[in-house]
Amino acid sequence: MKKTTFVLFTILICTGLYLSSCNTDYENQYIYQTDSGFIKLEIIDTNIIRVVISPEKELKERPSLMITHYPEKKVTWELTETYQTLEVSTGNLTAHIKKSSNTVSFYNRAGNLLLSGSGHRFRKDTVSGEAVYNIRQDFRLTPYEAIFGLGQFQDGIMNWRGHDAVLFQDNTVAVVPMFVSTKNYGILWDNYSLTTFHDGTDGTALSSKVADAIDYYFITGSNLDEVISGYRFLTGKAPMFGKWAYGYWQSKERYKTQEETVGVVKEYRKRRIPLDNIVQDWMYWGNLGWNALDFDRARFPDPEGMMDTIHRYNAHIMISVWPNFAEKTEVFREMEERGYLIGNKDSESRGLYDSYNPAARDFYWSWLRKNLFSKGIDAWWLDATEPEVPGRTIPEKVKTIENRGNNALGSMARYLLPYSLMTTKGIYENQRKTTDKKRVFILTRSAYAGQQKYAAVTWSGDIHAQWNVFRNQISAGLNFCMAGIPYWTTDIGAFLPDNPLGNRDNAYRELYLRWFQFGVFNPIFRSHGTGTAREIYNFGGEDSWIYQPLLRFDRFRYRLLPYIYSMAWQVTKNNYTMMRGLAFDFNNDPAVYTIDNEFMFGPAFLVAPVTKKMYFEKNYVGKTIPSSDLFDNKGARGRLYAEFYNGINFDTLATTGFVNDLDINWNDGTSRPEEVNDYHYSIRLSGELLSPETGKYTFVTTSNDGIRIKIDNHVVLENWTGHGVTLDTGDIFLEAGRKYRLTIEYFQLL
Repeated sequence: MKKTTFVLFTILICTGLYLSSCNTDYENQYIYQTDSGFIKLEIIDTNIIRVVISPEKELKERPSLMITHYPEKKVTWELTETYQTLEVSTGNLTAHIKKSSNTVSFYNRAGNLLLSGSGHRFRKDTVSGEAVYNIRQDFRLTPYEAIFGLGQFQDGIMNWRGHDAVLFQDNTVAVVPMFVSTKNYGILWDNYSLTTFHDGTDGTALSSKVADAIDYYFITGSNLDEVISGYRFLTGKAPMFGKWAYGYWQSKERYKTQEETVGVVKEYRKRRIPLDNIVQDWMYWGNLGWNALDFDRARFPDPEGMMDTIHRYNAHIMISVWPNFAEKTEVFREMEERGYLIGNKDSESRGLYDSYNPAARDFYWSWLRKNLFSKGIDAWWLDATEPEVPGRTIPEKVKTIENRGNNALGSMARYLLPYSLMTTKGIYENQRKTTDKKRVFILTRSAYAGQQKYAAVTWSGDIHAQWNVFRNQISAGLNFCMAGIPYWTTDIGAFLPDNPLGNRDNAYRELYLRWFQFGVFNPIFRSHGTGTAREIYNFGGEDSWIYQPLLRFDRFRYRLLPYIYSMAWQVTKNNYTMMRGLAFDFNNDPAVYTIDNEFMFGPAFLVAPVTKKMYFEKNYVGKTIPSSDLFDNKGARGRLYAEFYNGINFDTLATTGFVNDLDINWNDGTSRPEEVNDYHYSIRLSGELLSPETGKYTFVTTSNDGIRIKIDNHVVLENWTGHGVTLDTGDIFLEAGRKYRLTIEYFQLL
């Protein structure tokens, strides 16, 4: 009988060179040709494999923004091929291609399935005039595993199983396209356009609006710390801050003069209250124009002397800067002349600088260095780095950004999400070039994968002082850190107090104290907000029930500093994470997967913040002024005369009318006349107010942006700025039966 031998499989053993850039050669990758394109498996490390799935045979790969450098490393791997499958294995990790479906799955050293690829889709589209693909990668997860990461969201979601997320940078949302599983693997998605995450009974998927190909990294390890370490291996280590950065930070919106800023530091030292950093928030530029990147000498006559004084008190100072500028500023004019702005200036005459352009980043730094860094600034607060744009919904905001035009790398649709990554890159690299005598520290409102290597900390944006919002900060911060970036913080007490009495109200004091206690166990310990003073001594003084607890927990933070600083070294040296979801340390216990109000702070502290009120309701009584006490400009009762303008400075009269209710949501789609812009508008209400009784009255208002109230032509309340705030007039004496001239002016930015 004739003997026939069939070749069932082949094995090829390769030694690949781990390159220091994203440009690869055939030594550390394998390319499998499909009918229309190819699947490339790039062996990065024994625990990391990159997957590129192209819908076309020829793919011109664009430089990665998040994967900028990793150490050179040799990796031994082997290729096994059969008629049905192809496997690339490093010993620790195997990527398995199923030829019939062109799907990629992953197995661990023991041969157990970690993650199953269940398909991918490409749809041709034209976005911003460019021929692109909409992409979707599908996976099949096991029912019992939990998913964490994706960045900072405000939904109170801890475990992303069964949930969807739109990965779009917003005021209180900071996106990092990385998720980790309790099966000890992670997916890092290398795409910069609008992206969505989906998990349901039909599987798990990542989709992006603009792409040339699917591009992601599969990272595994023996625990979640090793997975996060793999992420930082790819995207960069987090530098170590100076010890002062881990102390207490005092901030508010805002210190208005040099004397006030220095005075806060002096008062802390006088009272022997621990403090390491004072923050100078916006408007220090005064009449120079929005974000002029310089001090108005009328209010800050000697910036260098101010910083020297703060330093003599053994404190540091951070200053806020924005990525956009008023048209009247010198920096705007020079940016525009050099072509360093993205598209056109917006309707508020503010130009957004092109952080994707290396020359623009250098020029931006030259202004910071000349006017701020050279004067002694220690740290940078980069606000609104999403970047902030008008719009009430995500589609509206996406459209606004995409319509700005192209940046130096391409369309804003393609590079929608990493603006913050690029602007922090510019600050970090330029300060390091300028001097090695001062460590870089950056606080920024947005994030993206790789941002940790630029000494950047993210905070949770302009949140409200509500108990449920406070609780949601825990899952927001934990998922942010579980996406790989170790440094996160929040406005202690929330940016918006939602309480007209602020620190005079026991209900707000109770919430503030609980938030302060939580802040002690954050990587960065920072109080900030508007509407009410945030200094410890302004919560009723030493006789107040809250003063001693605040002082005690501030001092407790400093008792913890040796522990915290040791952890900081572990973050930098060994890619540790100090604010830890319970799945980091109790991964084998499914009961911890959905716990959203406890976490580990390093190896020694299980933190369980109090997130419900125990003692105080709000102790103020107020009501909306009834329409029966209002009269219009012709004396008709029950209403005020209303003028509606397009533009924030009463620029163009759009229409007129009447209002009879002062509890108004102008953005509800019905209260504002259709002739008025969706944003950037202003309103003036005028008429008379009848005082029903003789006595003292306090007028309280909460607004999104600028608000001004006049009684008998005297300004009694004013916050004519682009930030929401709750304010009160204090006591105003009114006589019964008398009518007072009333004017209410308001402008809305976004």
